[in-house]
Amino acid sequence: MMSFLEDLVFIAGGGVFGSHAVREAKRAGLSVLVADIDESCRARELVDLVVSLEELEEHALHLKPSRAVLVAGDAVEVLVKACSLKIKPSLVVPTVPGHFAGRLYKRFMEGLGVKVESNSDGLSRALKVFPQDLLLKADCEVGLLVASYMPRGLYCKTPCDQPLVCPVTGLRRAKAMFEVVEEALSKAELSLVLRSLKLGAYSGGFKLRELEGFISESLRRAERSGAGVSVAIATSCRCHAIANFFSISRSL
Repeated sequence: MMSFLEDLVFIAGGGVFGSHAVREAKRAGLSVLVADIDESCRARELVDLVVSLEELEEHALHLKPSRAVLVAGDAVEVLVKACSLKIKPSLVVPTVPGHFAGRLYKRFMEGLGVKVESNSDGLSRALKVFPQDLLLKADCEVGLLVASYMPRGLYCKTPCDQPLVCPVTGLRRAKAMFEVVEEALSKAELSLVLRSLKLGAYSGGFKLRELEGFISESLRRAERSGAGVSVAIATSCRCHAIANFFSISRSL
């Protein structure tokens, strides 16, 4: 367990939304660490320094208020490396495709010697109680669920404050998506829904300390259990969600 740098934001991806997040974080006087596999990504023109993963420790002192450092590399690996160097951001803003928190959880757990596999049974149990009209994708092979109040084929207006009545469809949201997902994921032995926190007008992120606490509890459960433990982890705002269903087991 290491202390968090409360004024440090980690942004996964330096594309359109990642660039918005860099601007918003710098404007708020925060230190910014952004990662993208393409060092010539859109966010490059907004940062103060570009480094490789191997150079991160050397240039850690450049992480100062209203300054941004771009690390060329896979965002999961960059964040894992940063944490190992005690460069531990308070807020993580995922702007890359897929479920970043799910990938990050799997990478940290495997680094601790825990076997992590996709869990189709866990997803199937969740689907039995999940509202089908909100479901965009359910992939049993990889244990992935994607849900949204926005119907397929329509797109959100940006920026959006996620009001109770959708400005695109005109429909009233019955309850926040994270509440819907929390109910569905409760069927797992261990579950976490990371609620998205706004960072400016275009982006949002989750608190890394919440994920760290979940990893610690997962490790304890895996070590106590002789069989696999069903785990579900999601990231959700008021209107959208993405979740992974895993089975974790005793150290390899």
